[in-house]
Amino acid sequence: DFFGSFESWKENLLQVLRKDTDGKNVTNDEKLSIEIVNLTRNLGQIKDFGTVLQNKILVEASEIGPMKRHIEIKLPTGQTYRSGDYLAVLPTNPIETVFRVLKQFQLNTNSQIKIASSTRTFFPTNSPMSAFDILSGYVELNQPISKKQIEILATLCKDKNEQVNLTNLAGDAYEKEILDKRISLLDILEMYRSCELTFSQYLRMLPSLHIRQYSISSSPLWNSEIVTLTYDVHCSPS
Repeated sequence: DFFGSFESWKENLLQVLRKDTDGKNVTNDEKLSIEIVNLTRNLGQIKDFGTVLQNKILVEASEIGPMKRHIEIKLPTGQTYRSGDYLAVLPTNPIETVFRVLKQFQLNTNSQIKIASSTRTFFPTNSPMSAFDILSGYVELNQPISKKQIEILATLCKDKNEQVNLTNLAGDAYEKEILDKRISLLDILEMYRSCELTFSQYLRMLPSLHIRQYSISSSPLWNSEIVTLTYDVHCSPS
């Protein structure tokens, strides 16, 4: 629970700083406001794409080990690589998960939002953007919910039984019921319907979508414009 540990460290740090400064100039007032606007969806101006030339199975899954696959990618025009380089891929969230979030907050694929923030943020601000695009390419939707986030949701539950159950999940049951099953913030909102979390609060609680780096298995001496990746396929909760 890396992010949960960071949240605990951050809160302890703020408490120490408040104590040392009598509470002066120490704040954690992070605010994120969202305005839903009605505009035509802007698809952006992506100019260069890599092209998947081949994607095949090298070894089928068996008792010995998982499936191994081989993928061959042509880099965008003008790009090359050197030995030891990694291929960095900015992923997108599964479209099924994005649709679940839109449904949860009563939005649709054409909903446009304008984000304003009082602190530095990785979100595009002060200009309308598709809620679908924000959810697809800016935030981690499937990361397990942290203990701190569960505690916050518990305070927002109108149903007392749900509040108690959530509080218990933030305790000793956390590792078995949340981490091992990789239960996300969205999963919890769908299970505990009395939690009244706004869309802006939801976005603020999510970390940015991280670039995935993959070791390149080919050599530029073979072709400096085409990379290959060789990887195992593991079946586990997302």
